[in-house]
Amino acid sequence: PTITTTYTVYAKDAHNCISAPQTISIYVRDSVRATATDTAVCNGNSVPISATATGGTGGPYTYSWSNGPNTQSQTVSPTINQSPSNYIVTVSDGCSPVAHDISTVTVYPLAVSFMSVIDTAGCEDFTVHFSALSNLGVSFLWNFGDGSAPQTGVVVTHTYVNPNSYNVTLTVTTAQGCVSTVTNNQYIDVYPKPTAAFSSLPNQATSTAPVISFTDHSVGATTWAWDFGVPYFGHDTSTTQN
Repeated sequence: PTITTTYTVYAKDAHNCISAPQTISIYVRDSVRATATDTAVCNGNSVPISATATGGTGGPYTYSWSNGPNTQSQTVSPTINQSPSNYIVTVSDGCSPVAHDISTVTVYPLAVSFMSVIDTAGCEDFTVHFSALSNLGVSFLWNFGDGSAPQTGVVVTHTYVNPNSYNVTLTVTTAQGCVSTVTNNQYIDVYPKPTAAFSSLPNQATSTAPVISFTDHSVGATTWAWDFGVPYFGHDTSTTQN
């Protein structure tokens, strides 16, 4: 029978004597049903999928997936080129006809992103204007590599106050929540400012000793521009070190 049915049976002999009736009920259980999860994952990540069986004998149930595992759940890692990926599960209770369902996994792409600046090198304090370029990004987080607090935005400005070479990291999030990062190592070079210093001898000129010698004691200097403050026959300035 296809539904639960009760049957009544009795016996009759050659003399038409009839026995007391006997009844028997045949119970038809519901078919096994399989329900698999549908989900989504960002490209390059893994995601769990599972199936739930009901009906039939009430279990225990066995599970068999089209990609190999014989467990109720598994972890899969489809790529963007395989999206959407379908995983067929077959469920059995050992008695009823088997049931099938499909778990569909959609793979979301990561953003392709770049960072851009006008100048990558300068003297302290060096202010840099950063711009993010991205095909899918909706959120941008900047790490400037100098221990300062991160900033958010497509275009941001940051000032480096200490000489060094800095790595810059841009973290980009898509509308689906997929996160990717771009790091440019030693992207920003900040140079120290030179420190100007000099000495003079003698410290006071006289009519008999009008020449004063100036000696450079600067740190980090490669060019010099002296201004002696008193024009004298066109020798008020100099670009020599001493």
